[in-house]
Parts: sequence; C-alpha cells; structure tokens
Amino acid sequence: EGCDNFCSYCIVPYVRGREVSRPPDEVVGEVKSLLRQGVKEITLLGQNVNSYRYSEGQNVGFPGLLKRLNSLEGLERVRFTTSHPKDLSDELIRCFRELEHLCPHIHLPFQAGSNRILASMKRGYTREAYLESVERLRSAIPGMAVTSDVMVGFPGESDQDFEMTLDLIRRIRFDGLFSFKYSDRAMTTARRLENKIDGQVKGERLSILQNRQKEITLDRNRSMVGKTYEVLAEGSSKRGSGQATGRTRTNKIVNFPSMGNMHGRLTKVLIEQAYANSLTGQMEVNER
Repeated sequence: EGCDNFCSYCIVPYVRGREVSRPPDEVVGEVKSLLRQGVKEITLLGQNVNSYRYSEGQNVGFPGLLKRLNSLEGLERVRFTTSHPKDLSDELIRCFRELEHLCPHIHLPFQAGSNRILASMKRGYTREAYLESVERLRSAIPGMAVTSDVMVGFPGESDQDFEMTLDLIRRIRFDGLFSFKYSDRAMTTARRLENKIDGQVKGERLSILQNRQKEITLDRNRSMVGKTYEVLAEGSSKRGSGQATGRTRTNKIVNFPSMGNMHGRLTKVLIEQAYANSLTGQMEVNER
C-alpha cells in the first residue's frame, strides 16, 4: 500500500501514506488459501505494485514474489495492477516471458505524451523512455497486451502538448485506455499551478482522444477474429440467458454460449465477432 512517487496531481501519498510491502510469506499463504477454495486467477494489487520490495529478514522484490506464486499448484493465472513505468525492470520483463502463469498483459499508465507536461506532473520518465519500455515488452513477449491511463487538460497543456499525447497513442496502439480530464485535488502541488485549462477545452480534447483510442481498440480486437483463445469464465453474460462471459489471458472480455454453469472454468473460444469493448465467439468443448 501507499506510494513514494508524489506525482504533482495525486493525493495517494497523502491519504495512503508511504509505500509498505506485505511479507511475501503472508502473500503466498493468502494465495494458497484462495487456491484451496478453487480460485484459479490471482490479481496482485498496489498503488505501485511493481515497486514491491520486502527486506525484513529476506530480500524479495516483485519478480521474486511472482516466481514464488508461479510455482504454486492449482494456480492458472497471475495478474497485477497498477504499475509505474520507472519500475519496469528487465527482470520483470523476463518474468512475462518465462513464468507460464503470468498473464501477458500490463497496465502501464503514461498520463501524458509531452515531456514538458510529464516533468510538470513529476512522473520521473520521458515519452522516449516510455516508448522504449513498451517496445522491450512487445519484443520479448509477442502478443503482449498493454493498457494505460492518460490525462488531458493538465495545467499548462498546450495544443502541441495534446498532439504529442495523441501521437504517443498512435505509435503504441494500446489495447485499451482509461482517460480522464484533469481536476484539482487538495494537498497536491498541481492545484497551485497556473494556466489552468478551460473546462470546454478539456472536454473537447478528451472526446478526440477517446474516439481515436476507440478506433484503435476496435482494430486490435478485430485482429483476433478467426483465432482461438483460452478464456476463464467469470459467470453469466449481460448479453442474455445462455451466454457466459470471461477473459482471455490478455484481459479481453469474451461472451460465448455456455454449457450450464461455466463459472471458474477454462475453455477455448473461437472468436467470431469483435466490438470496441468485447468479443463474441463459440466455445470448443475442452473446458477444465
């Protein structure tokens, strides 16, 4: 829990405190308990989960924790969120390539595509470093899914700064984006910055960005049509009776005709149609 980064717009370090890592034995014990209950997928959570390090009596970093979990019997999938680009180490990238249960998906917030705005945000990296990190991920793990957070209308953001954010989105082609308009938060340094962006301008920029990303996400989803993917069923689909919903290892939502209670089952699904937020397909009868 907590965060040591103190980004200029964020209140997390003030309300959650400084970073504290749980003992690895405690984490492993909790996962074992969940596995005994039939859980197949685990998500590790933290304000900055990939900066995890426990050094009281043992020295375990985040890759080391992932390796311990990967060896547990009964575990099918491991995910984690959310990450900070500055803590994406080569060892963590190797984990994606070498650990069979670590899902090939990372949520890696970039927040802005302009180095000037990134510096004002106190993010601790440049757009070039972020682009290089994603390139290393995708080179090491073909098919790696990358999602992210981005903010528009940060104080002082010019039209050119916004265009650089759009350019970064075009270059990376994220699988999905969580996008927001900047708003002041108490106790943050960004609240005291001048050159605040007009609300209408922020809304227009957000709409442009979201429409661009919607096109990219739909295009990436369409590339999955005609291919078969492993899906972990999570329950009944909102699309209607007789439909199940689940997620691929890359965290894509898939709806498909069910055969009874599918909750918690792993199955292969042939993707037939793609939409902006989900996929549909037909199940192959080999679930477990």
